[in-house]
This record gives sequence, C-alpha cells and structure tokens, in this order.
Amino acid sequence: MEYNFEPRIVEKSHFLRATIIYQWIYAFFGLALPPPLAQNVTSSSIGRLLLWPFFILYVAVLIVLVIWMVYVNNLVVYTYVDHYALDSITSVLSIVQNIAVAFVQITMHLVAFVGRQRSERIQKTIAQLERDIGWYSRDFSNHFGVFREEDINFRQKVMAFHRKLFLRCGLFLLVHCTLLSYVNYPLISDILSLRDRILTVLSFQLIQTKYSEYCASILIVNEFVSSLQQSLRVLRYEIIRGQRLEGNFPAYGKLMANQFLLSRVWILVQYIEDYFGLPMLILFLYNGVAITHTINWMYVRSFALDEKDSLEGCEYRSSFYMENFEYSMKISSPPQFVSISFSWYSFACFGPAGSPRNYSQISSILSSFKIPPRDVALKNRQREYSLQLLHQKLEFSCWGFFDMNLKYFGLVGGQFLVRNLILNLSSFQMALAVTTYVFILIQFKLQAETEKGNLRL
Repeated sequence: MEYNFEPRIVEKSHFLRATIIYQWIYAFFGLALPPPLAQNVTSSSIGRLLLWPFFILYVAVLIVLVIWMVYVNNLVVYTYVDHYALDSITSVLSIVQNIAVAFVQITMHLVAFVGRQRSERIQKTIAQLERDIGWYSRDFSNHFGVFREEDINFRQKVMAFHRKLFLRCGLFLLVHCTLLSYVNYPLISDILSLRDRILTVLSFQLIQTKYSEYCASILIVNEFVSSLQQSLRVLRYEIIRGQRLEGNFPAYGKLMANQFLLSRVWILVQYIEDYFGLPMLILFLYNGVAITHTINWMYVRSFALDEKDSLEGCEYRSSFYMENFEYSMKISSPPQFVSISFSWYSFACFGPAGSPRNYSQISSILSSFKIPPRDVALKNRQREYSLQLLHQKLEFSCWGFFDMNLKYFGLVGGQFLVRNLILNLSSFQMALAVTTYVFILIQFKLQAETEKGNLRL
C-alpha cells in the first residue's frame, strides 16, 4: 500500500539513516542485504549490478564455511562416541545441533534474498510514516503552540533515535556476542585446531545478530506509537478545555488523522511480522536446541576430562584444578552458556519494551475523552476508533508461536514485569519446554551411568 510515495523518501528518512551502519553489519554476517541493494537508492545502476554478484559470492562463501564446520564438528562427535562407547541418543543430539546451525544460517540467507521486496516495503512504509507523522505533529504545534516544546516534539525523537538505537541494539549486539563467544569457546573440543575452533564460534555467532535487526524495527514502531499517543493526549486536553474551532472540525479532523496513521502503523507491524516471522521462529527453536545440546555436550566432555585426570594422577590433578584456568572455564562455561541463552529469551520478550507508552493505552485515552452530547460526529469517530483498536491488535508473535509482548510496552518497572509474567506465560512456553527437556535429559544420563556402573560390578 503506497501513500503519496516519493522516489527518494527512503534516503530522507532519519530513522533509516540511523540504521545504515547496523544494516552493513547485518550484511557482513549475510543476514540482510547491503543498504544499496535493500533500499535500491544508489544513483549508479552499474555499481548496484556489480554489488549483486559480489554479495552473492560472499554469502556462498559463508554457507560453505558453515557447512564445513558442521562436517568437522560431526567428525568430532563420531570420534567421542566411538572412543567412549556412548549411547546413540548422545550422538543424535549432537549431530542435530550441528546440522541446525547450517539449516538456520541457510534459511536466514534465503530470507534475506527472497524477502527483498518485503524489506523494501518495510523501509518505504517507515519513511512515509516518519514524514506524515512529522507533518501531523507540526500541524498540532501550529494549532496548540503551548505544547510545542512539551508533548508534540516528534523531530527531537527522530534526532535522539541514534542514541536509543545504540543502547538497545548496538550494545546488545556487542555484549551478547562477546559473552556468548567467551563461554562458547571452551565448550568446543580440543581435538579441533585453533583455526577451526575460532571458525566454529564465528559460525555460531552469525545467526545470533538477527535479533538486533528485528529489535531495530520494533524501536521504530515504538517511536511512531509513542508520538501518536502523545498527540491523542493533547487532543483530549484541548477538548476538555473547550479550545475547539467552529463546528469542532479541527478536533474531528485531528482524531481521524490519528486513527488513520495508527492503522498504517498496524499495517507496518504486519509487514515486519511477515518478514521476521520465520527467522525469529527458527532462532527461538535453535537456541532451545542449543541449550539441550550444551547439557548433552557436558556429559560427553566429562569422559575426556575424567580420562585425562586418571592418566595424570591425583597429584597433578590437584594442581591442575587450582592453577589451570582453561580447566575451570570448561567446568563453568556450560552453566554460563545456558544462563546467557535463557537471558536471550527474556530479552527477546522484554528487551524491546523501552517505550514508556504503548498501543493498548490508546484505548483508555479514547475512553477518557469528555465529548459533549451535541457533538455527534466526534462521538461517532471516537467509537469507530475504539472498535478499530479492539479488532486490530498490535503484537509480534512469530506467526502466532510466541508473544513478543509489544502490547504491554507502556508498563514499566515491577508492574511491567509482573503483568507480563501473569498475562503472557505463553511467551515462556518455549523456555519452559526446554527446561523440562533439560531435566529429562540429565535424568536419562544419570540413569544410563548408574546402569553402566551396575554392569561393571
């Protein structure tokens, strides 16, 4: 759906320009197209044509790298299973997790290419909404100048978006990837060379940056919803004060424009859901598999550590525990990895909740409007707006599998956490299922070891 589309409107968008550097980072990981290809704004068609084969070749190299690392790590699994005569479930879990890395990576590459038009449509819609909400806010300032510096200040929101984007997306990308690499490296088998271990960590980290791209889109939606909500509060105040022009037409027109703009924000959310639904869904599932694989890999690595201790003897083992940092990392990394992975689930549900206002509060603002009984047109517009909010729920759900809690963004602090935990337990169904499976897996391994011990006796 196009709304007075200008050919170069994407280039003029402050929101999209703030995300340029992050789009290049996502393109470096192969998870998104470079800005010249995604936005189709470069002035040189020759440069764009040259960039396409280069990027396709680069993505092909990344895919080959990931497939190679999956093959190498599967060989390591076979080596451990054969050497220590482990059960088939252990082998299957490890191999499935390794193959899942390649599957998720290839799927995200395909989504980046196949979903090019969806991505371009999202960027066009963002640019159009930024322009139109800016006009709407300036028009409010012209009518109600007293609120120019207090509430209707969309321009300052746009200019401050760089800082908010860094704190929410850039910092998360940096800290999360650094911590995961730090705790994931000791989990990799010592059989691999240093080069292969580093490449394994990198191949694992490639897919984790997708959430940062997803979060950037949510933050832009937050800015739009927040600005429209502020405008609605001002309109309510002006209606209460009775500062309306002849025939109440300005109030009616402003309310109708707010309703129309919010419906376009809802359409933008559907575009984002269509584009990010599959990547976020498989990323949720993959991290669940990774957690269970980590528990399983702790079990596998314990045989190698016990064998090394028995060969070196008790005297060496004592000093090894006390002085060898590498050994302590091998012992502490699995719990740390599981903790960070579970924190990822929490951040994926609560991380985008930085905006102090939310979509669901607009309905309560509308219901608090004090409209005179004689103003039938404005009253009908209010009812129509309320019905629209009742039927158009703004939520990110990964195609209905996970509730990303966008509709509760306005709640802050303890109230926010408690209400989300009570009303949105479906958000943690995946985490709960993973936790249950981890306990079952541990119980299975303990039972297997007990049976082996009885057989030896």
